[in-house]
Amino acid sequence: MGQYFRKRLEAEGLFSENHQPEDGAVRFYANSKQRTIATSTFFSAGLLPVWDTPVETHVEYDTMDPVFSPVLHFVTPDYEQDVISQILEMGGDKGLEGIHEELLADGRIFSFLCGHDSNIASVLAALGVKEYSLPDTIEPKTPIGVKLVFARFLTEDNEAWYTVSLVYQSTQQLRDLSLLTPENPPMEHFLEFEGVETNADHMIAEDDLLDLFDNAISAYDELMEKYTDELLEPAA
Repeated sequence: MGQYFRKRLEAEGLFSENHQPEDGAVRFYANSKQRTIATSTFFSAGLLPVWDTPVETHVEYDTMDPVFSPVLHFVTPDYEQDVISQILEMGGDKGLEGIHEELLADGRIFSFLCGHDSNIASVLAALGVKEYSLPDTIEPKTPIGVKLVFARFLTEDNEAWYTVSLVYQSTQQLRDLSLLTPENPPMEHFLEFEGVETNADHMIAEDDLLDLFDNAISAYDELMEKYTDELLEPAA
């Protein structure tokens, strides 16, 4: 899959052959589990075969990074503050606005965040994805090795648009262990979201996409506030 994306980025003119990116142009960030670190390492080897790719992790090895953990067991004021602090740290000087997930980072060409199928399911649900069923796979929601791809395009008028898609190997490609190439590409299914217009090229306006992220963060903040208040209410 890494080799396929290398060929795809070369065709788009984002990578040169045997590309060695400038500092900050490429980012690999993985959950601190063996399988996600290994996935990032092997993907990067195919994507950038002559560049020593650093893979970021942010917690102790073999523990779940909260960014990728799909389980919320409890909420307390201390926990809430820790979450907000982590979000602000990720956002940098711009705070919550800085999440804009990495999508708008100056000089960034390619970002690879490696988590789990549950992350893809929860992120898409939070963004309000329309119902979909992926073809040519026995796992119609999150096939093995699936990639959630946000691709940013600029018009001649400097307007930004995104496609959001799931890229995955078909069941037959998995069985055949066939090499993915531009001539034998993986499957790609474009996604749509509730309340958001998509043009004929499956594209979403940047402001609409960023609003989806803002709304999802706001909804989470409301849940935090609701359940924190309930936890702190005195027993009858």
